Amino acid sequence: WQGWLGRLFNWERVNYHAVQQFGHELAAQSTTDSTQLAQHIVTTLRQELSLECAACWLTEGEQMQLAAINGRLPTNTPDTLYPPPDLSDQPIRLTKTIPSWLQPLAAKATVVLPLTISGKSLGLIAIGQRWDAPIFDDRDLEILALISQQAALMLHNAQQTAQLRQTDQQLLHIQKLTRQKTAQNLHDHILPALSQLQLKLLTANQLIDSQPQNAHQILNESQESLRENAKL
Repeated sequence: WQGWLGRLFNWERVNYHAVQQFGHELAAQSTTDSTQLAQHIVTTLRQELSLECAACWLTEGEQMQLAAINGRLPTNTPDTLYPPPDLSDQPIRLTKTIPSWLQPLAAKATVVLPLTISGKSLGLIAIGQRWDAPIFDDRDLEILALISQQAALMLHNAQQTAQLRQTDQQLLHIQKLTRQKTAQNLHDHILPALSQLQLKLLTANQLIDSQPQNAHQILNESQESLRENAKL
């Protein structure tokens, strides 16, 4: 009875407060791991809305893989879902008319929340019943749509941050390889050339008095070698 009276007299305050708390909880997370974030999303969602259960699937190519569960779901809950390419971004009630690809979730879940950003599917959340209501009404779906937008935004930001960090690591790796290549080139080409140049100059110095013509030839060769190595 407390739940029904709360919905009757304090629906906006209670439910929008849940949205606010859900957003605060997500914003406090610093992880860029999508699976960890998905687990935090379903845990927080179940806690803030007093749900029986919640689960999250993340998009991988043309399918979705189960990433997180909180609460009890049927043992036959699918690990993989195959959504249509034109999946809507609006909450989907699992009532009488259920899309075939969502049939496996109908036993426990009551609403499915697609997670999309600018038409790009990131995954979906399936939620069970709420303790104070047998079904979710239209006002509930409005709240759930806001929550799914928050969750999709956090997932999108986490994925972009992870990609940027991966790019940074790749750049650092390329820089390391470049330094190693430069050092190898110096060792394999410049150092032997300098050693050879030193020997030529010593030889020219020894021949400058006795064989000046040969000494000048060696000096000319040394200058050409020096120019080539300077270019290298």
